[in-house]
Amino acid sequence: MAANPEVIANSVISHFSLKRISIFLTGISLLLWAVSLILAELNIGFYGLIHSLPVIFFVALSIHTIASFILWSSPQNHSRLLCFQLCWLIVMLWLTPVLIGSNSVFMDTTYSFYFCYVDYIHLFDRLDPVLWYHNWPGMCIFQSIFEDISEINSIDVIAYFGTFLMQFFVLLPLYFFFKHTISRNNYRWAALWIFYLGNWIGQINVSPQGMAFFLLMFLIAVLIKAGMVNEGNITVAERLKAIIFMASLVVTHILTSIAGFLSIAALWITKKTKLISVLITAAVFIIAWTIYGATTQFEYQLPIFLDRAFRLDTLFTSFFTGSNTTISPSHTSINILRISFSALFCVLGLAGAIISRKFKEKADSTILALAVVAIFMTFTGLYTFELIMRTYMFVLVPIGYFGVRLLNYRISSGILCLALLIALPLHVISHYGNAVRDTVPRGEISYWHFIQDNTRGGYLIGGLRPWQYSYAGYYKVDFQQLECDNNLFTSEYIKNDKPQYINVGRYEQSIQEFNYDDTRTVPEARGWLEKSTHYNLVYVNQDVDLYIGETK
Repeated sequence: MAANPEVIANSVISHFSLKRISIFLTGISLLLWAVSLILAELNIGFYGLIHSLPVIFFVALSIHTIASFILWSSPQNHSRLLCFQLCWLIVMLWLTPVLIGSNSVFMDTTYSFYFCYVDYIHLFDRLDPVLWYHNWPGMCIFQSIFEDISEINSIDVIAYFGTFLMQFFVLLPLYFFFKHTISRNNYRWAALWIFYLGNWIGQINVSPQGMAFFLLMFLIAVLIKAGMVNEGNITVAERLKAIIFMASLVVTHILTSIAGFLSIAALWITKKTKLISVLITAAVFIIAWTIYGATTQFEYQLPIFLDRAFRLDTLFTSFFTGSNTTISPSHTSINILRISFSALFCVLGLAGAIISRKFKEKADSTILALAVVAIFMTFTGLYTFELIMRTYMFVLVPIGYFGVRLLNYRISSGILCLALLIALPLHVISHYGNAVRDTVPRGEISYWHFIQDNTRGGYLIGGLRPWQYSYAGYYKVDFQQLECDNNLFTSEYIKNDKPQYINVGRYEQSIQEFNYDDTRTVPEARGWLEKSTHYNLVYVNQDVDLYIGETK
């Protein structure tokens, strides 16, 4: 039967109008976001960075979300526009802190990782056998090679913009994953939107964890394609890619390589891909590297892992306190909000999984199996509180896959839109709630360059400093490890006559208050330093008071 010309005309007009509305709303949201940057003032409060952002910022985010949402259920393909909108969502969520004077989360660990591991390779063209992370050197080697090729050797540039750029780095394997599992083009971008909005973890950064997640998603995407597109017949090229990605995972991050092995097992069990040879190869890689490449680390860590195994009480307690015995009320409240925020997205995924029983897709059982694998890893308890966060980040992929099923009904679609709008401010609190600790003041960066340029080894106490920097003669000591004897700082970790560099600036004081609910240690230390004849004030800026003293 011939199509009704009037119906066709109305469809074209509706499509054209919907797209124009979306473009208009996108333009308005970007304009409001730019204005919000002008109005923003760095102010870190009880709930972190959210106190720095004006209401207009969240209005911009809401309009931007609606602009993308109205296209997700459209029968026409809007991939280019939806891709643009997703990229700007990433910019809004991940670059805004840098533009208003803060920085990405875990910036201090970016410096630590660089000076502990990458810098050593640059200096000596080999790995430092003393440092435990070189039991998994993949990221260290990759970063050093990348910096040599690109000539980007400024750690400050990497620290400020690396995490933001990593979001686009992992977008590629995530898109390929959803491309081969979700049949509707627009739904793929909705799934990606759910992933990026739901991800408050911040561990997709310039680190082994970030690199490992990239490799894991590419590994799964390759195998998913073999199962969904090639009807389970994995080609030689795909098999080779899978082996290369798995080998790279094994030498980059132990936990994620185990997740890779279990993911391959899940795909094999659900009979989506003929993977027994890849599964065996993955097991051989992990066992061989554990025995020959990571022996020194496991000699120390294996008893600790076994003691933690399946201790759910320890697992969930550690999520609130980390390695600390006490934390501030702010830190506790933010952790509770993070649980609520994560639960919201888990509920969306669960609701979508229920709806999927009516709207069945070929990949449903496989994606569900991947989620089960991640949840199983959580209950092992081996990595304590970090394991919960990394599991949630991985589970966000199945949540995105099932969450888009809510678009199949008008009512559930409205609920999804409302949930995403509610999630916008909660994302900022969950993601940047620890800004007291995560925001490294510019003066703290200047202090660290002062240390590098003017000193030749010693004990680093307080402030920004690497975990391990012994190859350059520096040793990290925390205030909790110090004692004061006749106005001289001593510790069982201070064993020679190297100088002490003691930073009692506002960054260190904020960390003590936020992590330990300790308002006394840094002011008392400053008082001792001012009275002591063993220490001299050698460097001052708006953020740092640095004292130097010789160990007696």
